[in-house]
Amino acid sequence: MVYAAKRMGLTEKNKKKKPPRRSERWYPEMSVPGEKVQIDVKEVPFHCLRGDV
Repeated sequence: MVYAAKRMGLTEKNKKKKPPRRSERWYPEMSVPGEKVQIDVKEVPFHCLRGDV
């Protein structure tokens, strides 16, 4: 059924074209090393630290 609709050109009308993606992205220049830092934090339950199972 889908193939017949494709052959008849019914599916082409519904497709929307996406705007072209900008290839050049501008990021602000950092003046000090380490100015932009990402840190992941994980909370460890207390019973894991003691070794209780």
